[in-house]
Amino acid sequence: MKFSIRSWFAVVGMLFCFPADGQDRKPGEYILAPDDVILISVPGYDLFSQKMFVTRDGRIALPEIGAVMAAGKTTRELEKDLQAKIEKVRNNVSVSVLMLETASRRVHILGPVKVQGPLIMRSGWKLLDLIGAAGGLTTKPELISAKLVRNNQTVELNYQEANDKPESEANIALVPDDSIVLNERERVHWFVTVTGEVAKKGVVDLTPETDVPRLVNMAGPTELSDLSQAHVLRGNEVLPLNLESIALAKPDEKVQSFKLKNGDTLFIPMIKTKFSVLGAVGRQGVFPLPATRPIKVLDAFNLAGGGPQADLGKAGIVRLEGSEYKIIKVNIEAMLKKGDMSGNIPMKDGDILYIQAKGRGGFKLEDLLTPLYLFRYLIP
Repeated sequence: MKFSIRSWFAVVGMLFCFPADGQDRKPGEYILAPDDVILISVPGYDLFSQKMFVTRDGRIALPEIGAVMAAGKTTRELEKDLQAKIEKVRNNVSVSVLMLETASRRVHILGPVKVQGPLIMRSGWKLLDLIGAAGGLTTKPELISAKLVRNNQTVELNYQEANDKPESEANIALVPDDSIVLNERERVHWFVTVTGEVAKKGVVDLTPETDVPRLVNMAGPTELSDLSQAHVLRGNEVLPLNLESIALAKPDEKVQSFKLKNGDTLFIPMIKTKFSVLGAVGRQGVFPLPATRPIKVLDAFNLAGGGPQADLGKAGIVRLEGSEYKIIKVNIEAMLKKGDMSGNIPMKDGDILYIQAKGRGGFKLEDLLTPLYLFRYLIP
């Protein structure tokens, strides 16, 4: 709720314009203020007996007598005023005013919030409570600096820590008459770039919340992203950064603590490990081998489009071990029809899965190892 100019001067005025009998007040006697809750009791007259809130302009209103200024008076002074006004319209009245709820614990806030000025502090309020009661910030939190004015002394506050960790001491407890002054720092456009094997390449605003895991998730790595070989380009530097832990949804400490800087470029390359599928399949060729999950024999067979004309009982993997090629026989038919997954082994970098066509003899290593065949399929 915003103060109008009129209500602002009304509140200020009532703080200085006390009733004439204020000199008779007892030491420490409470002075009514806006948002206080009082109970007015007039025996025999229910019309005037009410629980009332002192309005923001310091008044209360009763039937037949209209508005009465309450703020700036003690309950005894208000009783006398009400007695005099009610006696003009009723006989034999006795008025009592009881304080039900004290709300006159003022704090002030200035700066980029929706409602500036004095507010009534509730019990237990801290810095963030005051900002929330003022309608919240009108700018980004990372641009805010804060000061506390208390007893004519100014203290710098760590708003960023208070905002990030509300339970910390940075979210300072308030006392009556505190003033919080918020300032908006000059906006500086900082950015980082993400590129390579990701779904969304481009420039991203760099804010205090932009860390590496968030940047990677925003960019969207694909199955072909080699997260283990990612790196950050910073000027003339190349900073290696293994991001495999992000794929496991458990970023390690090095990834979490890595501080991005203005102008950084995060590059995620395409995986270099590959395997081939040849023979009686829908799509022969070379396929990438993701580092984040294993590709097994059945996965490779399906990636190549299956093989309706294949002799699935006579398949094999050609694998280079040391300086020699080795054949590992696999029975895809047993996997599909009998659920025997003993041969469904992970593919390795450089493997060739060969699916033989129906009607041919047994699978022989020389079927693949002729110079012409190797030149055609193994050279990317």
